[in-house]
Amino acid sequence: MVLNLTKALEIIFGTDRDTARKKARSLGLIDNEIEKVLIPVLLVRSSFDIAHVATGPLSPKERHIIVDFSSRATANVGRILDQVVQAGLAGNFDLELTSPILEKRKKELIEALDRYNREVDKKTGTTGVGKKNVAP
Repeated sequence: MVLNLTKALEIIFGTDRDTARKKARSLGLIDNEIEKVLIPVLLVRSSFDIAHVATGPLSPKERHIIVDFSSRATANVGRILDQVVQAGLAGNFDLELTSPILEKRKKELIEALDRYNREVDKKTGTTGVGKKNVAP
């Protein structure tokens, strides 16, 4: 869960902490929010390697600490995302492209997903997202 929260923040603020601080201030976040909410979530990803499975055992206390942090991060990142949406709707914030082009590998994956969707639609008589009887 924290990995996905971090990814959302990185799309908006970037991976460099100083850049993230600058962008966060431009959205109206105060330094206390930035340092106690935004930066810790970004640090967890880079320092705790949350993108990979942990194989070492956690004590109940350690598990509780991580669950508590995750719960707080969910609520806090939600508030930040609300601010981003409101600023975007007001025309005060635009997301920057993370890359000027879509990588070939990702384009190929999208094409494969399209073929899969069409094949499932043909076999099941479904018509895609937002339609009744959509197959999983």
